[in-house]
Amino acid sequence: MATAGVFGALGLGANMGRIITVKRGCSDVGGDPADCLGDAVSLAALGPVALISNLFAFGFAGGAGGTHGRHAAYQTAYAGGRERLGRLHAGLGAGLMTLGILGYIGVRVGSLVDVFGASSCDRKYPYDEASGMSDPDYGQCVRGRWAGYLSGIMLTQATGIVGVGLLAHGASYNRKLRRYRRAIGEHTRLTPSFSPTFAGVSLVGRF
Repeated sequence: MATAGVFGALGLGANMGRIITVKRGCSDVGGDPADCLGDAVSLAALGPVALISNLFAFGFAGGAGGTHGRHAAYQTAYAGGRERLGRLHAGLGAGLMTLGILGYIGVRVGSLVDVFGASSCDRKYPYDEASGMSDPDYGQCVRGRWAGYLSGIMLTQATGIVGVGLLAHGASYNRKLRRYRRAIGEHTRLTPSFSPTFAGVSLVGRF
């Protein structure tokens, strides 16, 4: 769980760094989008860091959820712990994970189609061939659209990580709780007892 949190925080920080880089890198540029982030070398490094960190966080969150679910099931079955809402956790987790994955794909595809805001901003603030200049608001438009796409990527990645953790926890809890309760039933049973002077039932268990 701690490792998932570390990688999740690293991925979140890298995505925040990308958003800040975009906003600062384009703040004084209103011309060609190819020159908009020419001095933002860190953007090329932050992208892979964010993606790899979130992939690790996704995997560790699933493992942590499964381990915690198994522990919680043992506590419920053998130590008098409260029964958890395993099905609710699994269902909510599946929904969040699906929403995160589909949202991430949607944002990624949308950003590539829009060329990270350049295409839609070209239509909104067309290049003036007569003056040879772009609208002063063009740079701000690109900056805002690109930052918006990055914010969507950050949000959907975080949603997917939380979702897989909840799904793994709920699924593991339900599966292990059934197994533990079945084991309890097998280890404790009523056995008929007979002798020349006695007939009865014995409670047999293994500990």
